[in-house]
Amino acid sequence: MSIWIEILKLGAAGKSEEAMQILEVDLRKALRQYSESSEGSREYFGPVPKAAGGFISKLPTNEKGLARFHEQDLVDHIVDDVVTAVKRTLLLVGFIRLNPNSTINELVEFFPWDPDLKRDAEWKRKRIITYLSSMIAAGIPLPPITDLPDDGSDVYNFDELAFAGSNQRIENSWNDFKRQQDLDGYYFSIEDTDTRSGVNAESVDYGTITMAKVVLGSEPEINPELILNLHLLGKSLTTELTTLVDEMHTTQPKNGFRPIAWHNVFWCMLSDYEGLHMSLKVLDPYCEHDKELCEHLADNYREITSTSRPVINRRRRNLHEACNDRVILRVREEFAA
Repeated sequence: MSIWIEILKLGAAGKSEEAMQILEVDLRKALRQYSESSEGSREYFGPVPKAAGGFISKLPTNEKGLARFHEQDLVDHIVDDVVTAVKRTLLLVGFIRLNPNSTINELVEFFPWDPDLKRDAEWKRKRIITYLSSMIAAGIPLPPITDLPDDGSDVYNFDELAFAGSNQRIENSWNDFKRQQDLDGYYFSIEDTDTRSGVNAESVDYGTITMAKVVLGSEPEINPELILNLHLLGKSLTTELTTLVDEMHTTQPKNGFRPIAWHNVFWCMLSDYEGLHMSLKVLDPYCEHDKELCEHLADNYREITSTSRPVINRRRRNLHEACNDRVILRVREEFAA
């Protein structure tokens, strides 16, 4: 059994701390080892250093020297990428465990996709289905997913050594490393068409995962349960804030609280509390300033009484404060301990 599958099985059993320990210690050791030389420098060995060396040997002459100079940095970067990719699938398993009635669309929404991934919603849906089918085939004890189709698609083996040593995986990491270090002007982008399968398909999914590192964190002390709890809180707050606005609208139906939320306040909530992944209703245009908001309300919501700037400013501030207070209260309740 691969370490990757062992981690996912522990996550499915609710043993997230043990899974994280294996992920951050055992997985890293399986990918890369090192020893101290007599000069005090590190000498790398193991699957990833070997694969990285082979990749570098095939680079064009004008790039090979640069890669050799940064070879150990590249190895570290590849290992970090693989660890983060495994952590991301661990989060998916943990989310399903805490939300056994999740639909495929909810899992697509939860999954921390790389924002630079040039894929549409249907592609992401199919990819989540493949992940789930692969996990079930690997013996990961997931609760039944009611809308999981049996499309007979290829499954992933969750083989960390094959994934880390894939030439596509290493190329992605090298391009990402160059971009981060400003070593050249190259920016990696994923093609719109994808005919690859197997290990290469897995590496395409994870891409350069810069945003995944931001979302998941790259430090061992980042707890997947915390990220899951934030997501669940955001889901709850989506309902609570929507209900709050609806109640204010019911009490004063001509004050325009709903469109004020849709065109301003909810936009602010999503920006201010991005980590909660709320799914609040927002409509274009985003009216950042009161003047824009007043004009848009006057032109498009004729039922609103008084759209003067002082009146709309007061209503917007009251609504923003009410929403903000609710978020702060719920965060304190959830994480006070």
